[in-house]
This record gives sequence, C-alpha cells and structure tokens, in this order.
Amino acid sequence: MVATRLVTASELESFGEDDVRRELLEGELVEMSPTGAGHWVVTSRLLLSIADYLKENPVGYLWGAETGFIIQRDPDTVVSPDIAITPADHRRKPTIDDKGYVTELPILVIEIKSPTDREAQIARKLGLYLAAGVPEVWWVRPQQRQVSVHRPDAATETIVDGSLQSPRLPGYQFGVWDLFAP
Repeated sequence: MVATRLVTASELESFGEDDVRRELLEGELVEMSPTGAGHWVVTSRLLLSIADYLKENPVGYLWGAETGFIIQRDPDTVVSPDIAITPADHRRKPTIDDKGYVTELPILVIEIKSPTDREAQIARKLGLYLAAGVPEVWWVRPQQRQVSVHRPDAATETIVDGSLQSPRLPGYQFGVWDLFAP
C-alpha cells in the first residue's frame, strides 16, 4: 500500500490559481468536472426560488457552488456544495477563515448530481456532510427526476412528485415538477 500525503485547507487554497475546481475530502484532493447546461438550469431554479424565499424570510444566508466550506479539520474537508444555507444569526455575520473558506456549518446543503458523479462518490460526500453535523442534505438527481432528502434522524425521503420542503426553511415549497420542467 502506498501512503498518500494528506492536503490541508490552506494548501488547497494555494491551488486556486490554476483554474481547476477541487474539493478536499478528508485530506484527499478531488478534482471536479465542469457541469453542463442541464445542471445549471436545475441549480439556478432552486437558487432563485430560495433567494426569493430568504428575502421574505431571513432565516439563513445563501451560498452558491463556488463557495468552499470547511466542515472537518484534521484531516481537512473543504466542500463546495451547489447550494448551501447557513443560519442567520443577526448578532454575527457568517465567519470566514483567513483563506476565505466559510467555517459556519450549513443548515441545508443541496447537491445536484452531474452525469459524471458516481454513487460511491455521492455516498461518501453525503456521509461527510451528515457526520460533520449538517442537519439536512438534498441530493437532486435530474436524470431520474427525483430528489432524495437526507437527515441524520430520519429515513431517506425520495420525492418524485410533490414539493420540496424543509424545517430549516419554514413555509418554503418548491414543486419537483417545476424543478425538472423543460
């Protein structure tokens, strides 16, 4: 077995100048492929819907796919979910470490499956989110036209026909049929 040197969040930041998107999963660098148009359509529909909701219901801060979140240290895990929401605490703004990554744990993470994503990768990343304490993760699967909702204290819920809802976003609803409409 060959030992692999683990990378830190600070080292990951230093790679930012080469225009290759990467995440850091338990110290392991993982390159991320560019996404396609269909991925962006689904992402933007959710992003705009949640942004509108948060204007009227300021329960959290909305973050997009280029934002890195440190969700674990030693070994470091830095993820860039497609959409994330951190809690709104009006006494303080979201915290950022000296390299610019968000250190506030998201209360909701939304990932949109790309055609290049493998189920083993999804399972690993989902496990890291839940182990770090993220209370809710939505995994959107455009090819299957479904969304799986994962919470550490409940069975996985798969939504094919119905509305996306969350206790983290009281009163928010978004129809799955609208998410995947042509």
